[in-house]
Amino acid sequence: GGGDWPDPQVLESRSTSAGTWQGTVRNTATGRAQAKIFGVCVSKKTTLGNEVTVGPLVTKTVGFSKGINSAELTCEAGTTPVSPGYEVSGSSAVLIASTPTDGNGRKFTLDVSGDEAKVTLSMRCLTNETSSGAQLEFAPISKTIEVGPGAVVSEQLTCAVGYKGIVAGWDYEYGLVPLGNDPQPITRVFRIWNPSDQSMKATLHLLCLKIRT
Repeated sequence: GGGDWPDPQVLESRSTSAGTWQGTVRNTATGRAQAKIFGVCVSKKTTLGNEVTVGPLVTKTVGFSKGINSAELTCEAGTTPVSPGYEVSGSSAVLIASTPTDGNGRKFTLDVSGDEAKVTLSMRCLTNETSSGAQLEFAPISKTIEVGPGAVVSEQLTCAVGYKGIVAGWDYEYGLVPLGNDPQPITRVFRIWNPSDQSMKATLHLLCLKIRT
């Protein structure tokens, strides 16, 4: 009774070091809000002792005006984008899309509600082979759903047996409100609110990593 779903504003959700994830939330409601922060952790070494390499942060800082804005980050060939994150200052913004691109990158789309926002986008690049030369195996999956008018829905993507879900992505039709996503070992659960009076579409993504090379 003290607010609504969009009142807690996520100002930051990003990797700050190889083993650390940081989140900042501003609660504009008159009552308390509850938020959950999480990270998906991948071992630095295989069971045989071979190294798994994740590169330094790839970042881009841009000025986004009020409304819908997009920007992309790209990893080098032979690597895979992981740990997509963002930080917003100067205004409030909602990350309505975070999707893999054909060019080995990541596209971020934010809906800025106030004046111009300063946005820093970030991700890391996971090398596609271990120090012994064994190839990591990835399996991206996706699903498009419809969210009915006034509905709050939970939808999940599940990796195949022998894989773990490591990077989530989504592309929500303008007007849908993302309520976050919850990682489980092989499943990612997305929660979405549709405050409008008509059905809208959401496309969900999950990158799965095979537990054996």
